[in-house]
Amino acid sequence: MLDLKIKRLSELDNSYQAEVAQLFVEGYYKDLKFLTENRKKLSHGLEHIFNADIIYVALDNRKIVGMLACANNKKRALTLNKQEYVKHFGYFKGRIAFNIMSKIFHAPLDYSDDTTYIEVVATGETSRGKGVASSLMKYVFEKLSYTNYVLEVTDVNKGALTLYEKLGYQEFKRVQAKFPKLAGFNYSIYMKKSKINL
Repeated sequence: MLDLKIKRLSELDNSYQAEVAQLFVEGYYKDLKFLTENRKKLSHGLEHIFNADIIYVALDNRKIVGMLACANNKKRALTLNKQEYVKHFGYFKGRIAFNIMSKIFHAPLDYSDDTTYIEVVATGETSRGKGVASSLMKYVFEKLSYTNYVLEVTDVNKGALTLYEKLGYQEFKRVQAKFPKLAGFNYSIYMKKSKINL
């Protein structure tokens, strides 16, 4: 049984940035391993990217076991630095990764001020299936002042889809992947939960 405490990352000291990077790598390793298959090198190279004031972490005995970001139309979860990418991953891979991730995480969100976009949800490998993601999702919905909570999930991520539906999120848009075989999924599914309807 986990004894979870949820905090904003900016409330913790800077040493937790390394833990967040390790957790991010655990959660997104299949998407990141083209940079390097060395998880330690990946984590170290990504420590600088997290916007601590919009990232929430779940701690169990002071160890980070889950993370979630509440982005908005002014700030995204990650801020990328080309020089850092090149330094850690080499000239070519660093620049390619920076360009790819910038298109995803530097693009402004076309949402109103009362809407948050939930992104980079990740749970540690040994803590999955123990309610960590649910606790983070419930916490931000109850504690933050946004009216609308939006998220994106792929059609092949059945576990996440089931969880979000269970938490009251409903699909409002579906976008077909440009290259499904390459992407590994057919559709991006956009889901929403609003405090107005409660």
